[in-house]
Amino acid sequence: MSHPSTVLRTEYVCSCFFKYQIFIKKYGLHVCYDNDVQFEADFRQSLRFRGCSTDKQYTDVLSQVKGEVERRKNYHSRFLSNYLRNREYRYVYPELVQLQTSHLDCRFLDMMQEKNLQNADTLLHSLVNHGGHVHGQQVYSFPIFTEEFCKHLSEELENFKQSTKERSLPNTMNFEGVSLDEMGLSYTLLTALIKAYLQPITKLLFPDWGGGAIDSFKSFAVHYEADKYPSLSKHFDNAEISLSICLNSNFTGGELQLEQMLGQEEADLDMEPVVVQQKVGQCIMHRSRQFHFAHPITSGVRTNMIVWMRSSSIRNEMCPMCGHSPDIQEVPIAGDGFTLGQGNPACSWL
Repeated sequence: MSHPSTVLRTEYVCSCFFKYQIFIKKYGLHVCYDNDVQFEADFRQSLRFRGCSTDKQYTDVLSQVKGEVERRKNYHSRFLSNYLRNREYRYVYPELVQLQTSHLDCRFLDMMQEKNLQNADTLLHSLVNHGGHVHGQQVYSFPIFTEEFCKHLSEELENFKQSTKERSLPNTMNFEGVSLDEMGLSYTLLTALIKAYLQPITKLLFPDWGGGAIDSFKSFAVHYEADKYPSLSKHFDNAEISLSICLNSNFTGGELQLEQMLGQEEADLDMEPVVVQQKVGQCIMHRSRQFHFAHPITSGVRTNMIVWMRSSSIRNEMCPMCGHSPDIQEVPIAGDGFTLGQGNPACSWL
């Protein structure tokens, strides 16, 4: 079976996409770039404290940042080109394209029975009774996919990586990722999953974060290896509600740690971090603006599917990446969930 097709519609990003939250992996620092003078004034000293002490090291960082700015300027046109090219991709497991109940863990299906969705209390009671856990304030985990589905999806992702000459990296923090949006699975598999199963959960558990009005999302897979890319640095997500689903079990370590909320760092200084084990087929769901990171894996490899669920009703008020009212710019594909007004959806997936 080849790549599923969909009707593309105009989407939107905040202009900060092209210059904010650029991650310098070597020094574990997020930066923004307008020009050389601004960058040196804002970040030269911070970089020195992190070990970037010589002119050569600073020049290398500046070159990396400028390269990332240029990549972002071309990102959406390249994404569209790759997406159209990937329509010819032939799936090893064509049954993955459309969501089937056989993909879902039986405990998750039992948890999602209508009688359990009356209110947040009945849902949480059902979640705990069907293999799930409440780990902290609005941090939840529960079984969602079968191990067979996870195995097949992991193999499909690896085949896609090997079969495609060009693909867009989903973010600047993981260089072994695959965009499920560009691959085509978001338009079928994940749209159905969110509509039928995830939004009833987010509506009850995340009402203040647009949980009942999810109208777009971004999805990708990340890959970690103990001797290559063992961990993920501290960050927050460009979304309202995030979920991470572990797709394999042949690793040790890799726990997800969640800490303060963006904008509440001082108020949350005394909060205990939440640490959640990654288990195959298990979904971890949390507020996207809660800072989090992955502990290093100590052996093996780990692959996770990430879904950033977005609500334009929330993000139209403030862009989470720059902290301001969004400066909207039109893009042909892969927008960030903003809208221009009522009745003008950010994308056609939901």
